[in-house]
Amino acid sequence: MTTEDYGAHALRGILTANLGLEDDVLDRSWTASLTDLGVDSIGVLELQTVIEQRYRVSLPETTGELSPADIHDLVANGG
Repeated sequence: MTTEDYGAHALRGILTANLGLEDDVLDRSWTASLTDLGVDSIGVLELQTVIEQRYRVSLPETTGELSPADIHDLVANGG
């Protein structure tokens, strides 16, 4: 899969399936940091791994400080 196949819907799917975040939480908090959304360091590592494997984009070490909106922009722009 490439970044052309990537969109907000795909990221929402990853966040709900892999990290257990609920859609309604994402609706209200798309710009909140992952840490503020309750994602722990293991969850951040899992997200980094999934994004890298699916889209060949490496997320920064500070991914926990990023919001889903930030991550979406990083992946959509190829990192």
